[in-house]
Formats: sequence, C-alpha cells, structure tokens
Amino acid sequence: MRLTHFGIGALSGALLGSAAFLGVAGVASPVGSGVTVDHAVNGGGSSSFSISTSNPGEIIVIAADGFPEATRSPASPTVTVDGNGATELYIDQVVGTNTGFSSAWVYTAPTAGSHAIAVDESGVDPGYDNNMAVSLIDGTTSAVTFSDTSGTTEPSVSAPAGAYVLDNAEFNTGASTIGTFSWSGSPVVPTTLTSVHTGRGTDSVFGGERTAGTGAYRAFASDSNLGISSQQTQGMIVIPLVPGPCTHTGNNYSGANCVANDLSGAQLFNANFSWSNLSYANLSGANLINANLTGANLTGADLDGATMFNANVSGVTWSNTICPDGSNSSTNTSDTCIGHGA
Repeated sequence: MRLTHFGIGALSGALLGSAAFLGVAGVASPVGSGVTVDHAVNGGGSSSFSISTSNPGEIIVIAADGFPEATRSPASPTVTVDGNGATELYIDQVVGTNTGFSSAWVYTAPTAGSHAIAVDESGVDPGYDNNMAVSLIDGTTSAVTFSDTSGTTEPSVSAPAGAYVLDNAEFNTGASTIGTFSWSGSPVVPTTLTSVHTGRGTDSVFGGERTAGTGAYRAFASDSNLGISSQQTQGMIVIPLVPGPCTHTGNNYSGANCVANDLSGAQLFNANFSWSNLSYANLSGANLINANLTGANLTGADLDGATMFNANVSGVTWSNTICPDGSNSSTNTSDTCIGHGA
C-alpha cells in the first residue's frame, strides 16, 4: 500500500490542468458544511467526455482506469481538462494474465460551466476506457493525500474533518456485463457515485464519503463479478475543505470565518470567538481558558485535549464535535460538550 501527501498548492487552471450524470448539488454549499459533491459522471467507455461545475474554483477529480494491452509496457495515461494538463496523483497496475489499472488526476476549474475531459490512454487496449470524474464544491488541492493498493489490500488514508474522500476501484472480471458493487469502510461507508463497464470485461466504480472528523479512514470495494482477487486496483483520494480566512485582530476573532483552520495547540487565552464559524477547525490541545465562544459554530471541530476552564460556551452549536475529553458531542446526552471538558 502506498500512502502519499501531495501538496499541489493553489493551482491555476492553466497549470492544473456524454456521460451518466449525477447531480448532487447545483449551488454552492453553505460555508462550513464540508466538501460537497457537485456532479459525478462516467465517460460511457469513451476517452472524451465532460463534467459540469456550478461555481468557479471547483475541484475536478478524474479516474482514468482500464485494461493495458498485454504485449505493451504498463499503461501510461495522461489527462487534460479544457486542453490544460491535469495533475497525476497515482497509477496502480495489477500485473498478470488478466491485468488492469486505475489512476487518479486532479484539476482546479477556474470557471463554472461545462469542462471537456480528454484521456490519452497510451498502452490501453482499445475499447477499455474506464473513465469517470467528480466535481467538488469547497475543496482545495493544497494538501491532497492519497493511498493506492492492488489485490485484496484495503487502502487507508488520514483525513481532516470536513474533507471528502473519493474511492476509485477497478476490476478485471472477464464478464460481459457490469457487476453489482458493494462497499465496506470505517468509520464511514462510501456511497457509489458513478460506475462504468467496458468490453469483456472491466468494471470501475467511483465512491465517496464526507469525513466525520479528523482521523484514519478505510474503504474497500467489491464487485459481484470478480472471480480472481488479484484482478483489482483501488485508490483513496482526500480533498480537504478550503479553510476560511479567520480574520482577527490580536485575540479578537468575533464573527470570523475560521472554517477548517488548524489552531491546534494555539494559545487562545481570553480570545473572543463570539459568533465565529469554527466548523471543522482543529483546536486540539488549544488553550481556551476564559475564551468567549458565545454563539460559535463548532460543527465537526476537534477540541480533543483543549483547556476550556471558564470559557463561555453559551449558544454554541455542537454537532459531531470532538470534546476536550475525547468524546463526540453527537453521542453525548443533548449533543453537547458541556460536562465533557467544556
């Protein structure tokens, strides 16, 4: 299993460079709701297809999978979006009698609208273009991570709260029809977003899940047509939530958008976070003694180990918040961290 951190930075469209359609969200997600799927498509067995984005700056993740020609070198696809090169995350190939490969690519679309995806699958057997794509709202490519495996090894990744984890799995089944896909995973089980079948027979499926909190995530896909366990490749891609600007003057963060900010271990004694948005923020180990958190939104925030003596938590929004004692507000009585270190 390979686990990789891939800091792409604020990639421009120039650098970062039909289909079955799943419209999941047609408008921008509310600030702090986490990374959200906009659209998911498959290429219908074609190397050219398109995907829509509802907002500028959305992240497009492309899965370029397929069946390599047995007598050729390993498959080496390249991907462009609107003529610009997408960034390769991984290519994973099973070598054997019945081979197969999966790969993932990422691109930041500078404008809203329809985007043309072209996959040049060098070394791929004609007719086995298993291509898919997903567009994501409120994601960032600044700290993308991924893990790819082959055979029956289950991939795993470490992901922050509010991120979206995409799961790309490819199967060489030898069957003439698409199989039925099922998922296992922890702590969240992925949901199928789109899938594609080509020839006789390669299946690919894109699944995904919103992270419930910071930590390790595992996922594994199964295909009802898969007869040989080694004929499978799979990858997990983490798209983090774009952080808010968290504008403040000194220790006055009142009303600030601090979504997904890393404030772990910060000295925030007497800080004013009244009516601020701290959704999915990492406040683990922070010093919040005497802090004013009146009306703050702590949805998905991590307060594990934070010191909150005499902090004002009146009107705080608790939801899936990791409390200072390590418990989850959503499993505590009345969905709160009060009495659990807050």
